[in-house]
Amino acid sequence: MMNAKKCGETTKRDWYRTSLILLLFIAITALSSVFLLPDCWYLWLLVIIIGILLLVIWHAKNFAYRCPTCGELFEVSTLESFLGPIA
Repeated sequence: MMNAKKCGETTKRDWYRTSLILLLFIAITALSSVFLLPDCWYLWLLVIIIGILLLVIWHAKNFAYRCPTCGELFEVSTLESFLGPIA
């Protein structure tokens, strides 16, 4: 069952929170590329992979979708969220 409060209208707070999380990911990616990419590219790649996985997990837990045809609310799993464009 979905939490009705979770599927409410998008608020300014939701936009700020999402923006903050994305900016944090971008900042960590940029800083880690400066310090890790030249000498330890494999650690940089690990930071990127872990960051993307954390973003996908966060997205799957915090977003729901509404079917444009019937209007039903549904959630997707982390795997479906990760493979979204493919599945």
